[in-house]
Amino acid sequence: MNKLFYFVRAWSFGYFLLFFLCQEGHVHQDSNPLESQESLNRRMAFQANEFYEFVRTNQSMRLPVDGEEQTAPKESGWTVEKTLIFHEGLQCLVYAHNLKPNSGLKPSEALKNFYKKYDQPFVLGCEVAWCIPLFSCILEILTPDVFDTHFSRNFKITLDQGKAFLKLLSHKKAPDSWGECGYFMNTIRYIERHPKGNGTGHNVYCIGFNEQNQPLYHGIGLTFKEGPQLKSHLLEILRTDFLAEPTEVEKPFVQESADCRLVRLGIAKNPQSWAAYLNHHQQNSPNVVMVLDHQKLKSIQQKYAQRS
Repeated sequence: MNKLFYFVRAWSFGYFLLFFLCQEGHVHQDSNPLESQESLNRRMAFQANEFYEFVRTNQSMRLPVDGEEQTAPKESGWTVEKTLIFHEGLQCLVYAHNLKPNSGLKPSEALKNFYKKYDQPFVLGCEVAWCIPLFSCILEILTPDVFDTHFSRNFKITLDQGKAFLKLLSHKKAPDSWGECGYFMNTIRYIERHPKGNGTGHNVYCIGFNEQNQPLYHGIGLTFKEGPQLKSHLLEILRTDFLAEPTEVEKPFVQESADCRLVRLGIAKNPQSWAAYLNHHQQNSPNVVMVLDHQKLKSIQQKYAQRS
């Protein structure tokens, strides 16, 4: 990690500690995150905010445009793998991207490479970037030795491997508490109009609350260029993305159905109906809210403590 990384950590720590102190029942950074689920949730919120603020300020990472190939940062030791999978939410086949480190790198070292400033920008989708703060929080809690030992056989930054450390909150459809992560989904009609667009939805973490006790969300991309955002802003961005004209690259692939056209014209005529329309999609989508599993991490920590 270079000097820039330490500077950003210090800046982000000061900002977020002040943010914590303004909240009722705050948790200090020096508390044990495995004391309780609440402590772990707040540490996850801190780590997510720290990562996204780092990405936002050093501007090395960006989202793909018009379906371009995703790339790992040069000299980072990571390579991008992609596989074709069925996306339940969109009801279609899409490419899923994974990150695999070189075999010569320790998992902890490979992960820390994402916190360096690279001269050349690299392109990653939010489904990959979403996993990086998750594993960073796990690394912080387990310490590098335990982290490297636990992942000695296989370490990839993938959605599946990330979910192994999460518990599902089946009673929720949107994250609204410290450290929870989830997906704000656009209408499934979006891909008819934007087959190569990034506006299918937002992968986010809830990183805290504003003065009115409204949840604040952080993620990657231009949506978060000013930092954490309210749900109302995220929904408005999804609406804007849906209504936008297809790009020149997209136009040959557009397959807008009559239903999609009716939805688009209706939303354009009555913007107030958008939140209710998206809420209907959110409630009926297969996406769930997740949070780091306190018992899972505690069990891993105890397991390796007994060995040593």
